[in-house]
Amino acid sequence: AASDVYKRQAFIPSFSFFAWIWGFIFIATTMSLLFIWNRFRHDAYFWLIMLLFAINACLHVYWNYLFFGKHQLGAALINVIILFLITLLLFTLIKKRSFAAAILLAPYL
Repeated sequence: AASDVYKRQAFIPSFSFFAWIWGFIFIATTMSLLFIWNRFRHDAYFWLIMLLFAINACLHVYWNYLFFGKHQLGAALINVIILFLITLLLFTLIKKRSFAAAILLAPYL
């Protein structure tokens, strides 16, 4: 079963390692989001960024479900690749208006 494969793999970090990393990423992403919310004009460009943040958050949570809950390593890998691409797009769009807010997304990249 997939859970047996997960348990046997020495290269997969511990749950506590993931908890620390994901916690840091969530905090940095939230700080970036709050920076944008408070300093950007609430125009169409802003709302596109907000939509991408929402997609990013859903993918982030879904990765945890796939990886830890279902032990679907292949699906989790696909999810994290999409998550990376969305984050890269977010970084590129945000950097045009605020490098400080964009750099907070760097832990994802």
